[in-house]
Amino acid sequence: MATIGKGVYATAVHAFFDGIRNYDLPSALAVLADDADLQSPWGNARGKDAIQSVLGPLVAPSMRRPSFTIADLSGDGHVTTLSVSMSGRFGKAPVRQAWRVLHLHGKVHHIVIDGDAGDVLAAPEPEPEPEPEAETDEAPAAVSAAYLDFKGDVDDIIDIEGIGPKYAEALKAAGIETTARLCYESVDRVAEITGAPAKTAAGWKSMAELMKIPGVGGQYAESLYRGGVTGIVDFQGKDAKAVADAINAYFDGVKTTVQKNKITEKRVAGWLEAAKAMKPEEQPVPAA
Repeated sequence: MATIGKGVYATAVHAFFDGIRNYDLPSALAVLADDADLQSPWGNARGKDAIQSVLGPLVAPSMRRPSFTIADLSGDGHVTTLSVSMSGRFGKAPVRQAWRVLHLHGKVHHIVIDGDAGDVLAAPEPEPEPEPEAETDEAPAAVSAAYLDFKGDVDDIIDIEGIGPKYAEALKAAGIETTARLCYESVDRVAEITGAPAKTAAGWKSMAELMKIPGVGGQYAESLYRGGVTGIVDFQGKDAKAVADAINAYFDGVKTTVQKNKITEKRVAGWLEAAKAMKPEEQPVPAA
């Protein structure tokens, strides 16, 4: 197989064939002279627009389009001959063709393609034109913005542990004022707004969701998060004792406690019971 490179044959030929093999018809047509002509197994054409109508089905985004490989090439400075192997996408036998391309002053003027068209080149069925919409005097129905999420307590974002005044100011300037709205936003958007790492933004979202559970405020949401709970669904599948042990192990390691007390298994069990009763529901998008 010959190397495909601009140093092997004329730049214009390279651009034309590279566009074809990459299914980028505009790039292939860009190097054609306005009066270029094509003789091929799929039809003859003169002029860019006519050539596009012939080659269009060949390179259209279709499951049936072939792949192209140069097996050999030769040339005398103005005419380049490419021995091309085309193969189907589903194991069909390769189709051998000779492409002879006349190029002058950086433009392709004439292309002759000899060989079998092959069944891999069958043009795809055209898509049916959409039916025009019937005219009506009725106003379009209003579309209500809604999404699926847990209902629950709504707090100011400043109540989330780790969101200080600076982060809160940035979030509120972007319309994110409550824990409900923070849950709705993506991690990437929250990180972009605040400049915080994505991991930090994900933690805030987890704590905002956990704060929806009755009895779980900002500090307790942080306790659950530090105990390995990433959200309500995650919490619903956990064991109360295991979560309590994980929380206390974390806070022992950082030499601190929450509200001067250890987190007991009984307390976690109460939160867990409330969380298990919660199900995602369709509800309006929280106001910005």
